[in-house]
Amino acid sequence: LAICVNYVARLNVSVALVAMTDAATSNPDFPEYNWTEAQRSYILSSFYWGYIITQFPAGFLVRRFGAKIVLFIPTFATAILSALTPYSISWGGWVAFSVLRVVMGLFQGLIFPCIHEHLAKWSPPKDRNRLGVFAYSGSDCGSVMAMGISGLIANSSMGWPGISYVSAGLCGIWCLLWLLFSANNAPSSRLVGQNERDYIERSMKREDGFHVQ
Repeated sequence: LAICVNYVARLNVSVALVAMTDAATSNPDFPEYNWTEAQRSYILSSFYWGYIITQFPAGFLVRRFGAKIVLFIPTFATAILSALTPYSISWGGWVAFSVLRVVMGLFQGLIFPCIHEHLAKWSPPKDRNRLGVFAYSGSDCGSVMAMGISGLIANSSMGWPGISYVSAGLCGIWCLLWLLFSANNAPSSRLVGQNERDYIERSMKREDGFHVQ
């Protein structure tokens, strides 16, 4: 779910940009911007300018502070930045939009290294491949959702600003669920039964013993 909602917020820009620059393709009651091809390219690529930077320190941060807070921060920031997107565009045009996307990329660069570490803390070795595939399928789900729902939202009464607001809402709901139910590892979770906790811990110790040998 973390990957899914963040991918929705990351990839909806492709559809939103069409709606913002060609009002005839969406709800014409909202502003239309006459951005050049180069300006639109800056908007589309700007996310990745920030994204590549924070990949490197992310591993250190999650080992130092744990996945619960490190994974919460980028998703919460994405929710805030998505909610601010329509206001930033009306204030600063494509430049403000690009800057906002750079900042979003900086935050989202933390996500995948964090999930790698989190899976290592929670996944017994024999279940790790299955749980990993299940977790990373969020990128495909998020991509499909971003393309599938963004056009419908742009054509609705919410118009293209609604794309950002829905993304912000999805990320916000995930943040609430994460704070309520997540934990850095099995021993610190209040929702894991004793048998499951023991099973996870024993499997981790066996794996460590194997590496030592």
